[in-house]
Amino acid sequence: MKTKNKDTAAVSLNLSDKRYKVIKWLLCFPFIIGCGFMTLLFFPQVLFQEKYSSGNITVYSDRKIDSNIKNVLDTAILKISQSELYDSNLNFTIFLCNDIWRFSLYSFGNTDAGAITHTRLTGNIFIRPCNISANTIIPPKNWLFAKPPYSFADRPLSYFIAHEMVHRLQLHYQGSLYFTTHKWITEGYADFIAKGGDFDFAANLKLLKQGAPELAPNAGLYRYFHLLIFYLINKKHLTIKSIVKYNPSSLEVEKEVLGSSVNLTGIFASQSKANALKKMGFLSL
Repeated sequence: MKTKNKDTAAVSLNLSDKRYKVIKWLLCFPFIIGCGFMTLLFFPQVLFQEKYSSGNITVYSDRKIDSNIKNVLDTAILKISQSELYDSNLNFTIFLCNDIWRFSLYSFGNTDAGAITHTRLTGNIFIRPCNISANTIIPPKNWLFAKPPYSFADRPLSYFIAHEMVHRLQLHYQGSLYFTTHKWITEGYADFIAKGGDFDFAANLKLLKQGAPELAPNAGLYRYFHLLIFYLINKKHLTIKSIVKYNPSSLEVEKEVLGSSVNLTGIFASQSKANALKKMGFLSL
């Protein structure tokens, strides 16, 4: 009888030990997955076997890098060098995700994006599937504005690279303030620089007044934001640094662009900011 009890106890201990190991593994598994994911986020090079370097830019790719990459990068650098935020000592690391699952991983599932910069992590830039030789990205099928009658010509691969590089410049200049700046300013300025002057202000203003879908703030084209930035920089002769400093709303700038009466004072809590806006030219002196 004692032997039987001992055997039963031994079996119970073995089962308990197995249960403990299973529970321990289940608890450790999410931690292991999390560590692996963070490793891939901070060291994505492990998934990109091809490498190309030119000046302060390093490009990684999951496929062979076409020789036209030099021309694409030269165009992007030429555009961003026109920005007052440009710093030739700042390095850029770009990852070309030709396999959509890689882009999904690094865009956190946002496979409709053209490109993304990890502003809160490493500053790395990730580009969706592209054709380097043709200087184009391969847009998702549901991109309305990549199909006729709309033109995709003003947004080649070099545009998307330059656009994301501007975000890197903004983050470098602003630091944590980058995250409190209105989206219309960060995206509008990135579009303004990345298009390198390829923007018809009068034509786009006409489209805005007509309610054209490509000028909608949520269209994803950033042309509405670009229009406002163009106005402030080329018409009001303001610098991006001064615009960022006082961070006005898009609605108030739009009112001025459309020729409506403007009163920016109400959106600022302090009189000192209102006085500063007068000096900037937003409010009449």
